[in-house]
Amino acid sequence: MFAPTAARLFDVGGFSRKWLRSVRDDQLPDGRIVNASPDHARLKTIENPEADIITGSAGWGDAIVLVPWTLYEMYGDDRVLAENFDAMVRWVEWALRRARDHHHPSRAERAPHHEFLWDGTFHWGEWCEPKQRAADGCLIDPVASDLRFVRRFGPHWGASSIGWIRCSRVPDPPRAVGASAGLDGSPPMPPMSKVEVFAAIRRDSRAGMSVRALTRKYEVSRRTVRSALSSAWPAPRKPMPPRPSKLDAFKPIIDDILRTDQDAPRKQRHTIKRIYDRLIDEHGMREVS
Repeated sequence: MFAPTAARLFDVGGFSRKWLRSVRDDQLPDGRIVNASPDHARLKTIENPEADIITGSAGWGDAIVLVPWTLYEMYGDDRVLAENFDAMVRWVEWALRRARDHHHPSRAERAPHHEFLWDGTFHWGEWCEPKQRAADGCLIDPVASDLRFVRRFGPHWGASSIGWIRCSRVPDPPRAVGASAGLDGSPPMPPMSKVEVFAAIRRDSRAGMSVRALTRKYEVSRRTVRSALSSAWPAPRKPMPPRPSKLDAFKPIIDDILRTDQDAPRKQRHTIKRIYDRLIDEHGMREVS
């Protein structure tokens, strides 16, 4: 929920990868992701039946999949996927087992798609949802009265995340990089970084697409396609040569003024305006604004 906004506004790659290490370290042997990392309850080493019951919620645990994928989409660095892949698979497989083997008692009959509806175990729900009242008017705590209770937030996230994650695990270039554009009337391909284009070209090539088909699909040259097939990483851009400046001839003079100012009283040091005036009056600087 917060990772896409944070990754768009700030460079959170390093922080998020460090936090994901804590998430992996705290992952339980059965694949569950704890509710907070670093785990102050230390569920991996200390038995806590009450905390154990409420551990393994959709939305919370899905962070081990959604955060690495968000970082990959934002920064194009596939190392975060490699680092977390095993933990991602373990979490998804645990969630799939829970969805398949447990269902809410309100669903007496099961349809084929119900194996992906994860509503039979505890999920954190909408905290502001009004509670029901008992016959005497007291508020009923849904968790205390029925630990299998799932509020509206749970089934929605559970079903959506399992369906999306399970499909994402299948090699599917269009799903990973967006629909291709063009010739068949489909919507245009969303903008991709060069790293993403190279990855998509390599996946499509392994699937059997020709160089010509790849150039048409991604609207790149044959040279770009061959570069992508030879290396997963684009060649670094050539550094631009330094641009000359009209101040270059005066930089030693400016450095001398600033060094002298280090020993001068604060109020006697040069301002930018004073340095500019001296360069004009004493050193003949022209055509510099």
